[in-house]
Amino acid sequence: MSNVIMPGAFTAFESSYLNTFAFAMELGQLNSRDRKFLELQAQALSISPARVEYLEFWWHKNQQKKA
Repeated sequence: MSNVIMPGAFTAFESSYLNTFAFAMELGQLNSRDRKFLELQAQALSISPARVEYLEFWWHKNQQKKA
């Protein structure tokens, strides 16, 4: 996987979500099916929509730093 998650910066559930999000983003953008799967995963992991938004923002910000 191309993302690096700082140990201890996120909960185990958040790290799991970030890993799944990074995998989905390998093609460059999410389709509606990917988004639905991520929404279901976030619900199963009890991650709020606001937190999902932050996690995805954090991921994109870190990808820009790598470029």
